[in-house]
Amino acid sequence: IVVLLLTLASTLAGALRTFSLSSLQSNLLPPRGEDAMGYTELSYLFTFIYPCFAGLFQSVNKAAELRTPYVSVPRAMLGAVLFTGIGLSLIVVAIAASAPRGELSETDFLLHAFPSKYVGLGGTVVVGIGSCVSCLDVAPTILRTIAASGHVPGAESLGLHLLSGRHSEPQRATAFTLLLAVPFAWLGGLEMVALIAAMLFLQ
Repeated sequence: IVVLLLTLASTLAGALRTFSLSSLQSNLLPPRGEDAMGYTELSYLFTFIYPCFAGLFQSVNKAAELRTPYVSVPRAMLGAVLFTGIGLSLIVVAIAASAPRGELSETDFLLHAFPSKYVGLGGTVVVGIGSCVSCLDVAPTILRTIAASGHVPGAESLGLHLLSGRHSEPQRATAFTLLLAVPFAWLGGLEMVALIAAMLFLQ
């Protein structure tokens, strides 16, 4: 959380140093207008929206370990969505107001982070790894629950419902999740992965 807050503050401080209302107004709409939004614009949109929902069920999956799940889970879910939504909105507005559209498309906004570009880049890497680990923790838990329910033929025969290791973790479900997830990491672009994941999640 500390790294996330520092990265957010560094990125916003760097972008706000060149804040301009004229740049913000010119960057509010898509390059070709609202009526010309295509696949590229929608993929960027889902890239920003998806993180607001990615960790939504983290608290639900840990409900059995909570003392007061009926109180803690709603607070955690609403808090996560509000914090992520507000944080991403601030970043998008700050970036849009920091430079003209042409300059934004040619340079990486993280390079303008304050006090150094490495603060923004390093923080983004750490937060990204944390998000991946979080997803890798949630997905096997859900997969194990589905396998244990017997609703998916063959899942139980693969041992996906079993717990193993010193701390009784779903290791087989984790390995199976990696086999499913790693091929998507080799797709052409990050926006494509985010768009596919968002579509599957929001269905």
